[in-house]
Amino acid sequence: MTVLWLLLALVSVVQAEDIPITIPEQDRSALIHFSHQSHLIDYGAVCADCHAEAVGSREATDNILPREKACA
Repeated sequence: MTVLWLLLALVSVVQAEDIPITIPEQDRSALIHFSHQSHLIDYGAVCADCHAEAVGSREATDNILPREKACA
């Protein structure tokens, strides 16, 4: 009986690896169109001017998007 449970567990793990992960499409029509190039070249800005939170960021999931008040 133990062998049957082990076999069933093994088959479940193997089948779980074959399940594709899908990421739903996002509606990007409401996003702001932004050019880093114009800010860096035309205005002479550096990344930390807008993304000050990036300096202390330790995780890829940290929200380092600039706040509206950072835009001048």
